[in-house]
Amino acid sequence: MSYPPKCKSCGAEMDAEFVDIGIGTQQVTDWECPNECGYLEWQYEQDMKVANVKISFDEWLKNGVNSNE
Repeated sequence: MSYPPKCKSCGAEMDAEFVDIGIGTQQVTDWECPNECGYLEWQYEQDMKVANVKISFDEWLKNGVNSNE
């Protein structure tokens, strides 16, 4: 695995929080995509649960988040 790992969705370098513990650093949060890919995928799934017309993830992104409301 490369360091830091890359997002599987967009390829951006992931971010995490680290703290100094005296002999080095310790990671204290999970890796997160700075582009919020995980959140976007979750939001798409939520929108498709209530949408009258199902669209692809790519089309949903092009139309804008929450366009089905």
